[in-house]
Amino acid sequence: MTVDIDIDIGNTRSKWSIASGSNNVVVGVTAKPIAVVASEIAANLAEHGMDAAAVSRIRVACVRSQQEKDALASALHGAFAVAAEFAQTTAEAGGVINSYPQPHTMGVDRWSAIAAAARLMRAHAEPRPFCIVDAGSAVTLDFVSAAGVHCGGYITPGYYLQLKALLAGTQKVMAGEQASVELIAPGSNTSDAVHVGIAASIVAHIERSVAQFQMAQGSPPRVFITGGDAELLQGLSSLPMLYRPHLVLSGLAQLLP
Repeated sequence: MTVDIDIDIGNTRSKWSIASGSNNVVVGVTAKPIAVVASEIAANLAEHGMDAAAVSRIRVACVRSQQEKDALASALHGAFAVAAEFAQTTAEAGGVINSYPQPHTMGVDRWSAIAAAARLMRAHAEPRPFCIVDAGSAVTLDFVSAAGVHCGGYITPGYYLQLKALLAGTQKVMAGEQASVELIAPGSNTSDAVHVGIAASIVAHIERSVAQFQMAQGSPPRVFITGGDAELLQGLSSLPMLYRPHLVLSGLAQLLP
């Protein structure tokens, strides 16, 4: 049986799914350099008793430079003898009309997540607006009306970019690198105050933005959340959000059917 590979290359992490037929066999993730992604996937295949020669298709959503894309394409071809297909942001996909006058300037990861969420909405026959929160290196919010029109979005620094910027720009503010926020409440030490403050600012941004969108649309949107910090933020917000960790990967089937 043939094997298909979908890959999501983000700014910090790379994720992939390996599917045989209609069943996902394995989902992997690595924070290692993009240069070793092909070998990491090949190792996953071997672990599950699959031959690299069985790979028939590779689809990729990549937000890196063209040089890195070219290197990745070469490595994937060397590992699997298959030419990788790189998704692009388009004016329309999955029944959604892009609001960008120049669609190619929108990150393909955002567009892929939008297409995946639109498919989920259609599957549940929900003609209502929706929002996607992608909490990765950057926190992105994208809004789509019930009519399937992209209504724009926001891009802000993610949790660890905010933490890195704060610690680099101050001399006496110190905090641990790992988030351990369980409740948004004033911290009783500097490290807690830093982590709670960052989390609170991101959650407040999400909640206010969704509330404004709801007012503009006249009905509550369905909110999807994905990305490395999704579970943390979902647990801190009072806003109902559906956690879909592989939204970008899922959208590749809509962008490259």
